[in-house]
Amino acid sequence: IRRGWFFGLSAGAAGFAPRGGSRNWTPTLEVHTTKSTSQGASFALAYTRDNAYTDFSRNGYYNRYEASYSQRLGSRALTTLGGGYFERSGAADRFTGYYTVARIRYRLFAHFSCFAVYSYRNHDSNRPQVPTERRNYLALGFEWTPRGTNELD
Repeated sequence: IRRGWFFGLSAGAAGFAPRGGSRNWTPTLEVHTTKSTSQGASFALAYTRDNAYTDFSRNGYYNRYEASYSQRLGSRALTTLGGGYFERSGAADRFTGYYTVARIRYRLFAHFSCFAVYSYRNHDSNRPQVPTERRNYLALGFEWTPRGTNELD
């Protein structure tokens, strides 16, 4: 693999037991790749299959497709733009949606940063327990990161 490319793969099985039902199993899979450039940018793509939204379904699994772009702004700031799409598969229940995310992080001290995150989420379902929803989300805060794990190091 060329310099600056990173790949990851994980596979397994996940089980869940809906209220009043028997345990269901589904295979899980995550594949992701990231390309970093010498100019401080990175591009990432990911595919995940799991049962992360079991609260909304009786059985089956979900597929998620995600992409993001990050860019360093000098030595103290990092911006990230991303989004994804998710869908329910394997049953009559329908649950699909997409989301977008914009984030900026600014390092104040060695392991201490402030951040702002905006996200928009839209999901749709044919089940009355999970109404169609469009939601805006904004978070502002501070975070501490251990040595060697900060993207701004």
